Amino acid sequence: MIERERDGQFLVFRIKRPERKNALDLQTLGQLADYVRAAATDKSLRAIVLTGSDGTFASGADLADLQAMRTEEDAVRFLELGRSITFGLAFLDVPVIAAVNGLAFGGGAELAFACDLRVAELRARFCFKHARLGLGPAWGTTARLLALAGPGRACRYLFTASEISASEAAAQGLVENVVANDQSVASALAWAYDISQGARGSVAAMKAPVRTGVQAFEAAHAEERARFLQLWAAPDHREALAAFFERRAPKWSS
Repeated sequence: MIERERDGQFLVFRIKRPERKNALDLQTLGQLADYVRAAATDKSLRAIVLTGSDGTFASGADLADLQAMRTEEDAVRFLELGRSITFGLAFLDVPVIAAVNGLAFGGGAELAFACDLRVAELRARFCFKHARLGLGPAWGTTARLLALAGPGRACRYLFTASEISASEAAAQGLVENVVANDQSVASALAWAYDISQGARGSVAAMKAPVRTGVQAFEAAHAEERARFLQLWAAPDHREALAAFFERRAPKWSS
């Protein structure tokens, strides 16, 4: 579920499924998508903070959900829900700050990198685990990561599914600040307050060129989308899920 908290001119969206390490199931994604759409019409809003709970940002897609999804229609629904969130955040007039309070894996990393700014706690870790599930990113992340990290590092992070510590993320320009554990939301709200001291229209105007960049991502996302659907239907994805639940190493087809 998503907790939505109002703090004056700011909203905090908190992913809260501690029993599943904040894994992103369809219900949670749908709720977050609804909140993002509602935020687009809130003219009193000055910033949004997206965070997790219980020492975790988001551990990725809920694998139980993925295992139950069998059809291309299921895959498209999952893909479009996530895309509506990540692109919806980019097209908001107000800045969105990720307060990364712990691990952000798979879809969790995709959400964090869809935000305008990121503050990470010392315990935060990022990981693009898609290849280990026989999949690829689905929500426009490939182009975003290329823009932030450059081709070489983006390829390393995506191909190897290696974990990225908060300190490495800061050194590579993937996050804007690293803070003590349990301080990411306070730090993000402090940024939000600083932002609110300027004119809302000015901030929106400065975010507009970012939208232009997002629009340039559309062609890359079309390719990413097509590859995701292709991989979804391939045997390796089903094998990865079976191996996870059977607690064994997957046997790839190639």
